Amino acid sequence: MIILLCVGSVDAQDTKHFFKISEQSSISCGSDIIHQRLMMDDADYRTRFEGQSATLRNEIEKSTSASIGGQKSMTVYTIPVVVHIMHTGEAEGVGTNISDAQIQSAIDALNEDFRRMPGTNGFGSGVDVEMEFCLASRDPQGNPTNGINRVDASVVTNYATEGMSIGQGSGASETAVKALSIWDRDDYYNIWIVNEIEDNDGGAGIQGFAYFPSSSASKDGAVILYNAFGTVGNLKTYTNLNRTATHEIGHAFFLYHTFQGNSCSETDCSLQGDQVCDTPPTVSSTSCNTPACSGSQQVENYMDYTGEDCMNMFTQGQKDRMRSALVTMRSSLLLSLGCTPPNALDAGIVSIHNPDGFSCSGSFVPEVELKNFGSTTITSVDIRYRVDAGSLQTYSYSGSIQAGASETVTLPMVTASSGAHTFEAFTESPNGGNDGYQSNDGITQAFEIVDGSTITVSIDVDNYGNETTWDIQDASGNVVASGGPYPGNAYGTTFSTDVCLSNDCFDFTIYDSYGDGICCGYGFGSYEVT
Repeated sequence: MIILLCVGSVDAQDTKHFFKISEQSSISCGSDIIHQRLMMDDADYRTRFEGQSATLRNEIEKSTSASIGGQKSMTVYTIPVVVHIMHTGEAEGVGTNISDAQIQSAIDALNEDFRRMPGTNGFGSGVDVEMEFCLASRDPQGNPTNGINRVDASVVTNYATEGMSIGQGSGASETAVKALSIWDRDDYYNIWIVNEIEDNDGGAGIQGFAYFPSSSASKDGAVILYNAFGTVGNLKTYTNLNRTATHEIGHAFFLYHTFQGNSCSETDCSLQGDQVCDTPPTVSSTSCNTPACSGSQQVENYMDYTGEDCMNMFTQGQKDRMRSALVTMRSSLLLSLGCTPPNALDAGIVSIHNPDGFSCSGSFVPEVELKNFGSTTITSVDIRYRVDAGSLQTYSYSGSIQAGASETVTLPMVTASSGAHTFEAFTESPNGGNDGYQSNDGITQAFEIVDGSTITVSIDVDNYGNETTWDIQDASGNVVASGGPYPGNAYGTTFSTDVCLSNDCFDFTIYDSYGDGICCGYGFGSYEVT
């Protein structure tokens, strides 16, 4: 067997470029301050951000290429939300402890803006993002909930008098406040409603902030002032259309401000400014009637700083970016049952670890991930499985899986002939009873048994392994195997992947998203295919 490996190379450069904090006298969104500080001070965050940026560019290119030649039909994604009301001891509906009706009005307005609903304030000149939000109906323990979590945060030092800090010198510890209530970000998007931000008395200044997906689990989510969230209730006159929430959720799915870069011109719209090509480059300006940059400023965009009554749109490019961020960096939200009311007994197979992709052996040991979606501990369940449309086999699991937890289960060995196949696995009879929600019981995955040999791809990463990816393509350009990106700051570590290839010729290509290669400015990285 001859495997032709055509390896792409990139040149090394001497420098990396990082963000600087812009000097602004006053802003209404704190996201830039936080992101730019983390980029300078937190190497782990910077590594995650750079790797996710490369992943996002690849996903956008793939998704937009797939839609060329006609309108692409898109799935409407629903995102479970939990709203934490961090009050200071008031009765429900009083002061910072805003009412259920005000919270629901905020979720409704988010959906109006993201779905561009006719007859609402969100029906502007932009596009339907086809993403919507629901208040969670199932909590992390599998119990019923209304998605509203009320917590007296005055127990945290300085919160009652100064609100939450974003590291500018005033307010309570952000981490300490969030730790009082945070839910797992893999299953819910967390929104904290607070009394003040940086001691602003709930007035002018920072109205909210949100994190890119690169953030740590202890801080990820959005923070919004109590009187800037919703369209009815205890609101300021200039923040009563919920555009602060729409703006911050845009950041959560990797949108920059439209004035990112603060320039009226760009030479590469995909890499400069907000990295969205259908939002004109602009400088920061709050005027709705006098657009900046000789009138080209897109003043209606939700990611600008114009007034709430001026905003009414996301562009197609912003839609592509947000949806790409969702299906890559926040994809676990799409598997969450946060919006599905719980059942007592509800089990399912959520992933198939093996078989997956190509195998050179006709005999394999299946591995599946069994999850308890219900509110009762699962002690037994039948796992039914088969190859293609063959006879169903049964494996009787016994053990203990708590509500919301999962476990990898190894099934008996299976054989299959050469060629393309599917492997199906699903659950039946959890704890000997009826499954309350059968739509999540099973999954089917394609795999292929090939007559070939196994090769090993070994990558010795430099300090920026998050920039390194590779693929193997057949003669028709189809990707048959791929790997990376790898962890950053892991210089000296070797990552090896076994790949089964048929007896044919293939191209192996290694990529560096930054363009400076894996050797030798930031460590002596290398690769080997054997």
